[in-house]
Amino acid sequence: MTVVGTDRVRVRTDGDTIHVTLDHAETRNAVSRTMYHELAFVLSQIARRTDLRFVVLSGAGRVFSSGGDLRELADGLPDDYVTDYWQRMSGTILALRAMPQIVVAGVRGAAVGAGAAVALASDMVVVESDARMRFTFTRIGFLPDAGTTVMLPRLLGPAVARDLLFTGRWIGAEEACRRGMIARVCDPGTLDETVQGIIAELRYSPAGALGMVKNLVDASALSDLTSGVRAEGVQQYAAAASGEYREYLARVLELMAQPAEPATDLDADVTIKTH
Repeated sequence: MTVVGTDRVRVRTDGDTIHVTLDHAETRNAVSRTMYHELAFVLSQIARRTDLRFVVLSGAGRVFSSGGDLRELADGLPDDYVTDYWQRMSGTILALRAMPQIVVAGVRGAAVGAGAAVALASDMVVVESDARMRFTFTRIGFLPDAGTTVMLPRLLGPAVARDLLFTGRWIGAEEACRRGMIARVCDPGTLDETVQGIIAELRYSPAGALGMVKNLVDASALSDLTSGVRAEGVQQYAAAASGEYREYLARVLELMAQPAEPATDLDADVTIKTH
């Protein structure tokens, strides 16, 4: 069965490896409802392919993903968020974490918010040294979701996870690697070569052995992630229904209003003065 790509998720098969690329230049690969739907569709096809051992996940252009599409969220909350956006998001994150193949994410430029969560849901994350990540949920009065309240404490410990989630500050590649959030850092412009080198290393191990190691490492993590994204959804609904959230989002969109640029989490580097 040939894996079919979509408008926003390109695929390319190379032997036992399939390259999956988030590709929506207009929003800098924002993880919108459509992006989640299309990525889940592609992943479901790949999961059934026993001849594919590796998935390389990347973003087209200068960034991996700019995060959530804020204008889309503003148009669809709160009920539509719970029934559509949140279900697509959580389902995609869990599907990615449960893939039978080894998933290696390659990040260049930036990975923000739920877009960063997509990368972290992979088995290994490789980041160019000048790339950065951040989790800007609270800057718009939103709650962290996409499994970040589970993944970040597991990867970094509660203290650093709180720092990143409370402040929305950038974390650079070197710090992320030193703290254990990502697997490897490579020089700018060498991401593809580095990822291919990792896959070449992995090919020395039998597919069955790698699969069993993945299952053992993820045995408790996947259970916690499933429970965690459900809990995030409950809390997110309450936040989305609040006047505070809508006020913050409206003010962020107003401050970021630039006709030439889309409004995504990547743009949410603004200061909002509260009353």
